[in-house]
Amino acid sequence: MENLDILLQRYEEANNSHDWEKVKEFIHPEASYFFTDGTFIGIEQIKKAVCDTFACIENEIYTVSEIVWVAQNQTTAVCRYLFHWKGEVKGKTKEGNGRGTNVWVKENEIWLITHEHLST
Repeated sequence: MENLDILLQRYEEANNSHDWEKVKEFIHPEASYFFTDGTFIGIEQIKKAVCDTFACIENEIYTVSEIVWVAQNQTTAVCRYLFHWKGEVKGKTKEGNGRGTNVWVKENEIWLITHEHLST
């Protein structure tokens, strides 16, 4: 089976690019994202939430650590992890951290996130 840690690392890199086109390659069109500040269902709501975050945090570095794949088979994988971000918000250095959970499905040989839950 494909190395899922590498998949998550590629997703982390896409988020660090602050390029929506790179990030959306990992997201199922009907995904749901639960963030501390709201629930976002479907690619358009997720795009707005992610792009709003990108717009407000400059020079962001986003990292995940302590990754545990709690379930996986040929078509489904679930992981939990810790995340940390650091960047500039309105010219001041800010940072935060929390816990994350991703649910991935494999469709047409491509792994996509169907659910992400980040909480601080």
